[in-house]
Amino acid sequence: MTDHSPFRLLVRGVAKRCPRCGAGRLFVRWFDMKPNCPRCGYRFEREEGFFLGAYVINLALTEVMVGAVFIALIVREAQGWHGSLVPWLLVVGAVQVALPFVSYPFSKTIWAAFDLIMHPSSRSRRPKQSSAGRRRTTKAPGPRAESMGGALWP
Repeated sequence: MTDHSPFRLLVRGVAKRCPRCGAGRLFVRWFDMKPNCPRCGYRFEREEGFFLGAYVINLALTEVMVGAVFIALIVREAQGWHGSLVPWLLVVGAVQVALPFVSYPFSKTIWAAFDLIMHPSSRSRRPKQSSAGRRRTTKAPGPRAESMGGALWP
């Protein structure tokens, strides 16, 4: 098995490690992920909205677990058990509230692994140097902006 096989990348994601190099300690706190891997420098959120896939993974995992509780309830009912639904609904409610919080960091690293599987060329990319400290300059609006009704053009 190669170091970057899809299985290896997913295992690293499930273990809350960098999918590219396997380094740990990717989170400052439970909900606060570092922007880059501390070992290889892999940039996790490369564009706005990148982690929407992680939210989908988190939602899917929660819904699968809720479905498993309902399937267990249906099986129990089919076997002739007729008890109160309140304990079952409490379990479903607890799963829907607690599981997204517990699985949040795992879903982010799993999504990063899926991204590396879908875009293997990003495995070798190093992050661009930060532009922190550089001074940005803006252009003053020229005559073209005034002729376009005040709209600013680059």
